[in-house]
Amino acid sequence: MNTDCSARKSLAKNQGSHFSVIVNVFKEGEIDMADDMKVNVHSLKLFMIGFVSLMAVGAFLIMNSEQSAEEQAQQATLRTTEMLNSNGQRACKKAIKKVIDGNLYATTRTESDHLTYVDLYWDKKNVGIKKDIHCKFVAGRGVVQLDVGGIAKISK
Repeated sequence: MNTDCSARKSLAKNQGSHFSVIVNVFKEGEIDMADDMKVNVHSLKLFMIGFVSLMAVGAFLIMNSEQSAEEQAQQATLRTTEMLNSNGQRACKKAIKKVIDGNLYATTRTESDHLTYVDLYWDKKNVGIKKDIHCKFVAGRGVVQLDVGGIAKISK
């Protein structure tokens, strides 16, 4: 039992010594890491303030930078192309579903001018359908051409 009591006393003494080290850091401004190595708390604080300031300035510069005209045009072209492809896929699949039974998933290939039209192709070898399908979608007009197995089903 004496050993248990002495263990508790040494544990309390160690916990007290950790607290006293923390108090000494604030009083003296140094952390004892080893006899030959000391860390100055003031230098550490200055480093942290500098690092946080640098991050804040970087974030401010990034948030306030404006896009060039070239970047804006490039993003507009990408949005237009994506919208054209999305609308073309949707409209062509709807038109194809009226003509054939079954679902089409991914196109085999596409061709487009990225502004006004998109040609969508489904090859029977690659997609698993009975006939090759070609669909042309024009922005503002919808599906203007639909060929199933070389036979025109829609032609405007």
